[in-house]
This record gives sequence, C-alpha cells and structure tokens, in this order.
Amino acid sequence: MPRKKSTKRADGSYEYKATIGKDLHGKAIRKSFYSSKSLAHAKAKAQEYIIASQVSALTGQSVSGAGQHDTSFSHWAMQWLETYKHSSVTQNTYHSSYYLPITRYLIPFFGDADLAAIQPIDVQRFFNQHRNLSLSYLKKIKMCLSAVFDCACENGIACRNPAKHIRLTSTAQKQTKRVYTDQQIATVKYCARMDFPAAYILLELGLRRGELCGLKWSDIDRKARTIRIDRSIRVTSGVVSITEPKHGSHRVLPLSDECLEVFSSIPRHGAYIFPNAVGKPWDPNGFARAFTKFMDTLPSQIPRLSPHELRHTCGTALRRRGVDIYTIQQYLGHRDIEVTANTYVHSEVEALRSALSGSSNTTTNSRQSAP
Repeated sequence: MPRKKSTKRADGSYEYKATIGKDLHGKAIRKSFYSSKSLAHAKAKAQEYIIASQVSALTGQSVSGAGQHDTSFSHWAMQWLETYKHSSVTQNTYHSSYYLPITRYLIPFFGDADLAAIQPIDVQRFFNQHRNLSLSYLKKIKMCLSAVFDCACENGIACRNPAKHIRLTSTAQKQTKRVYTDQQIATVKYCARMDFPAAYILLELGLRRGELCGLKWSDIDRKARTIRIDRSIRVTSGVVSITEPKHGSHRVLPLSDECLEVFSSIPRHGAYIFPNAVGKPWDPNGFARAFTKFMDTLPSQIPRLSPHELRHTCGTALRRRGVDIYTIQQYLGHRDIEVTANTYVHSEVEALRSALSGSSNTTTNSRQSAP
C-alpha cells in the first residue's frame, strides 16, 4: 500500500498544492500555499488566491493576495496597461494603440498562461494565425507584446522576451492612399480660397486637423512669413481639450505669398483663426462635418478625399518637387522618418508613367536625329 504523502512540512507549516491554470500546451500550472495553522487554512488561501486572480485579470486592478504574485499573461498585461500606459498617453491613443490590441487579440490567445511558460514558438504561432491583419497593425500588436514582456523582465517576473525575434507576415491587401494630382490640387485650392479656406491651409501646410483647429492669429509672423504649430485640439469622450501637437511636434513653417493672402482673407473673430460660433477653437469633429460639405461642392471629376488625405497629398506634392524626405519629416511633424518614407511619400503610377514616357520620348528623338 503506497505511503500517504504528508502535507505537514519540517518547519511545522502546512502545504496545499492547487492548480491555478494551464499553460499554452494544456499542462497544469501548480502552486503551493502555506499555513502555520492547518491544511484547511492553506486550502482556503489557495481558493482565495484563485478567485482574486480571476477578478484581477478581468479588472486589471491588484487584488490582495493575488496582485503581487499572479504571473499569468492576462493579469500582467492588464496591470501593465493600467500602470504604465493609462495615464501616460491620451485616452484615444490608449484605447486604439494599447487597450484594443491587448484585449481583442493577445489576451484571448495567451489567456492565463504563465509568462515564463510562453515560448517564441507560441508567439510566432499567434502571429501566423493573424496574418489577415495589416502589417502596420501586426507591428502595433508586437509593440504591445514586447513591452509587456520587457516590463515583466524588469520586474523580475520573466527572464526573457519571447517576442524579440518574431517575424511578421501579412496577407492583407495593402490599401493605396489616395492623393491629388498637381492639377487637382490647383483646382481644390482655387475652390477653397473662395468657399473654405481651411481646406487650402490643409493642402498647403499638411497639418493634422487638430493642429488646424488650434491655430491662433498670434502664431503668424508676417514679417518672417512663418507660422508656428504649437497646439492641437482634441475631443475625448465629448470633451474638447487643448494639447500640444502629436508627439510634441512643435514646428515653424514658411508661408508663401499666396498662403499669406488666404490668411488675410479670413475674417477675425477672436484669438483663433478658425473659431466656433462662440469664439472657442473649432473642434475637429465639427470641422470634419464642414469639410465634407465643402467636398460635396467640388467638380464631379475631383475625388472626395478626407482631411488626412489632404495631409498625404501635401507630403506627396513636396516630394514631387524634389524635397528630400528629411525635410518633409520636419514639415509634417513626424517622429519617425519611416512614417514619412513609407506612408506619406507614395510611388505614384502617373508620376512613373510620365517619367517613363519622357525617357522613351528622349530615346526616340535621339534615334531619329542620329545621322
């Protein structure tokens, strides 16, 4: 008859082992709980821990008895969100760039797996299963996952980051961002000067719509022929607030004579160049509605672009004129040069066609003129 294993330790305490979850491979995760009183008391501590861990994973809040010891992915990911991200970025950025990738994709896959049990092959399997997402979104998810593991390593919960050398592959069809041709830009600018100067400013300066709404008359230096981009208007949960430009991208932009004329044509009604009815800054959502109405007045052959696509158009137009991407980066206020090169500077079919046509014509003329 097998000898019954004792639950009382040499030091006089009682040990109770409980299954607190499973790893990615279905193997039970066991944890020991101790009590100097009785085995029943150790068992009660285990049950309290399991319940507290489940509550903590759902809420992201530390729960007495579990918050400091729970090393499951779901718990730590929510703790990381709450502690390191919730108060350090805007609400919109927090929700779209961190909360959604973690709660919609990462936690459903990794769940309560112990952080130390997650291997690089598990992470690669996750990304292989989500190839239908765009490459940019996969990079956003990987950024969150790597940050969670890096933070866990710094806090002594994990010893390495299994997402460090993961390869990303996307099968999603890459969307081509629409931009205006030079002729279309001229048409839209002409119409905007007459009916909606804000659209002209977007095309000319490539501003984000929040930056446009935050412009003040005091930002313009007519003597230096420049304008400062020092603030942005944001709407969070229906509340309008004034913040610094995205990524702290304060900058000073040159103004052409025509752009100065457009600013001069705008009536002054307070400190802001584009105020609302009560003189406060125009909120981006209100601007977007007015912008859509303006787009509907354009000639039928002009595509209806969004405010952000006018920003794309500005960057692309600068590149057409031979401006280098580093200057365009500063002009548009990008933090990362790759954003400028990969997102805002497009390889346009018509530009390529024109270049190839010019090359072909030059070759033909050379042959015809040859003796």
